Amino acid sequence: MDVAGWAVMNDHAPAPDAPRPVGTPGTLPSPAQLLDALDPDQRQVAEHLEGALCVLAGAGTGKTRAITYRIAHGVAVGAYQPTQVLAVTFTARAAGRCARA
Repeated sequence: MDVAGWAVMNDHAPAPDAPRPVGTPGTLPSPAQLLDALDPDQRQVAEHLEGALCVLAGAGTGKTRAITYRIAHGVAVGAYQPTQVLAVTFTARAAGRCARA
């Protein structure tokens, strides 16, 4: 199949109906596997599935990772519908720019 002259499949891509092993792109790890990949502080964020949550921590501490794993964990346990989630993260510098605009 091609779209506007471009081939959709290539020699490196598996057939669309080919089974995928766990842990490959396109598959979702189990809730336990998701949580096991986090440190204790990140895990606390990921396990908080109800209500708003503000994550404040220093640069490089894994805030964005904790938030994205919270979403993935929520989807994996059925707390969130993947098509109903919107996550926005930004730096303090970007927040300052938004406040001035």
